[in-house]
Amino acid sequence: MEKKEIKRSHKRIGSTANPLQKVCAVCGRNFTVPRWRPNAKYCSARCQHISLRAENNLTCPCCGKMFHRKQSHIKRFKGNQGFYCSKECAKMGMRERMSGENNHQYGLRGRLMHLSKNVN
Repeated sequence: MEKKEIKRSHKRIGSTANPLQKVCAVCGRNFTVPRWRPNAKYCSARCQHISLRAENNLTCPCCGKMFHRKQSHIKRFKGNQGFYCSKECAKMGMRERMSGENNHQYGLRGRLMHLSKNVN
């Protein structure tokens, strides 16, 4: 019986006695943690998830909205048509880029126009 008593009292003392006061790195809320978690930074799993999000680093040329892309993605596709926040903005950008003289079929007439339509 004594061993069970010792284990119970040890559990109580180890987990709840003298909790540490911390301030959440994301929301600034005060929270308490057990002594065995001195490196705790966040008050909840939600705040921890928010901290993992990257900051917005690009601006959509179509609508002006800020959004995020990985640096590796930016390096890989930097010579292409730009970065857009959504498919709708990408479609509008394509429409602008492919209008008039920028279109590869602009100015084709007669037989050439007929051949280019059959290719697609």
